[in-house]
Amino acid sequence: MPGDIAVRLATAAGRSRIVLPATATFGDFQEEVKKRTGVEPLAQKFALDPKGQKTVGGALGTPLSQLGIVNGAQLHLVNQDAEIAPDTH
Repeated sequence: MPGDIAVRLATAAGRSRIVLPATATFGDFQEEVKKRTGVEPLAQKFALDPKGQKTVGGALGTPLSQLGIVNGAQLHLVNQDAEIAPDTH
């Protein structure tokens, strides 16, 4: 939909595509990642690179756009125990 943010989430277990409204916050994103991977928000570690050197994060209420997370962005969940659940949408 127009104005949505599609984020490609990469983990050691595979990839998933997460679509959120343009107004979504980092907390909204973390909850969706929890649904997909089972990793609790407080344990989630995101990075722009697979090795986790360019970390991404912020306060729960911070809009994704303020964190540089825009439509088409790819983020890596660098937690080793993350698994991708089947997409039910």
